Amino acid sequence: MKDKLSKLSPLLFTIFGLLFLTLITFRQFLTPRPLPMLILQVLTILFYVAYMAFESRISIQELGKKGSDDYDSHTMELAAVIKISLLSSCLGLGNQLVPVEFYVPVAILGITVMLLGFLTRGKSILDLGEHYGHRIRPLGTHLHDRGVYSIIRHGAYSGTFFIHLGVTVVFLNVASAVLIFAWLGVVLLRIRLEENLLLQDNRYRDYAKRTKYKMIPGIW
Repeated sequence: MKDKLSKLSPLLFTIFGLLFLTLITFRQFLTPRPLPMLILQVLTILFYVAYMAFESRISIQELGKKGSDDYDSHTMELAAVIKISLLSSCLGLGNQLVPVEFYVPVAILGITVMLLGFLTRGKSILDLGEHYGHRIRPLGTHLHDRGVYSIIRHGAYSGTFFIHLGVTVVFLNVASAVLIFAWLGVVLLRIRLEENLLLQDNRYRDYAKRTKYKMIPGIW
């Protein structure tokens, strides 16, 4: 029963998140705003919906995977809660910090960062193929060191952070600014847990020596 709930949780969080966010988005968009701001915010939402549709496919695939020990330490559930809170603050409160006269270039920057994150995460997931999952798992039979993973060790985590950073920039307010750092904290925690597990394998230790950067080439 516990294993079944563990497999279902990514899909359940996705469904709940979509329903809840749809409600608060509808309420927030009842407030009038300049047309350029409206267009950029609607574009951001459409791009994010496309991302969620892509991610839901992964959540469904997770149901068919064999159970494993909980290497996540429940950080996947924590990440989902913070992500929904972050998106709720973005879509429920809207932009409150960027002045209207500067909003268009700032929002375009946010959308660019978001799309860069989407490309990074999408390519990372495609590189991993059937070996990708939402849960932290041991290395398995094959080490993936090509494509995005020839440059950084945690392409999927990098991509998801930049997606949500971009959304935060488009809908910048005090709550979303605080929660994006909380989201980054959970991402870093999951990377630490995954690295601790994977570094037990000699193949990954050799890979880590060859590929120094975890999330951002040339930085970290």
